[in-house]
Amino acid sequence: MECLRNLNIVAILVRMCLCVICGGAVGIERERRHRTAGVKTHVLVCMGAAICMVTGQYAVNYFNMPSIDPTRIGAQVVSGIGFLGVGTIITTRSNQVKGLTTAAGLWVSACIGLAIGIGFYELALIASVFVVSLLVIVKRIVTSDVTMTTGFFLELKNSDYIKEILEMIKKENCATVKMNIKYTTDHSVGVIMDIHGMEEDLEKIFQEIQKKDYVIYFEEFLG
Repeated sequence: MECLRNLNIVAILVRMCLCVICGGAVGIERERRHRTAGVKTHVLVCMGAAICMVTGQYAVNYFNMPSIDPTRIGAQVVSGIGFLGVGTIITTRSNQVKGLTTAAGLWVSACIGLAIGIGFYELALIASVFVVSLLVIVKRIVTSDVTMTTGFFLELKNSDYIKEILEMIKKENCATVKMNIKYTTDHSVGVIMDIHGMEEDLEKIFQEIQKKDYVIYFEEFLG
């Protein structure tokens, strides 16, 4: 185990693989809920933080200067990750703030990456388990009886499929609040919808919609 805490090619490979596993675990949960930052973003954040820590450790060893703080580069990650977090936070049309959990997830992914980069594997793995458990379990408890209104944009191959989408929404006991249809010159049709229902039912609808081959493009926006 000690050889993995030192700087060598095996240790670097192990650290990068752990970044993919730990960052990906958090990212999968976010992507399944159609959040702006998914698997790739969380993995890249985790890997970037780890690279910063490894670079700091390498600088100390390579230049043989123990007085250099190996965490100096990594320290900038904690504050620098804010620019990504801000990009995931939005204020919806109903003046609700959304994206705070995703922003916090990115920040935690960066911290996990720092732990991996310095060779503190135990903390990184334990933290990852706790973070994913928190996101999954608490979400189920808190939102089990919560209803919400959410909107989405669809581009369909033609207007004949709109009826099928409406039936899908009705089947999951959700209600269509508003719908706007925009026709294009290439026979495809754009549909903007606001629907209301239980959050779990809304997620089922979105997952089903994205599986349909007649759906050209899908984008959710919270309203």
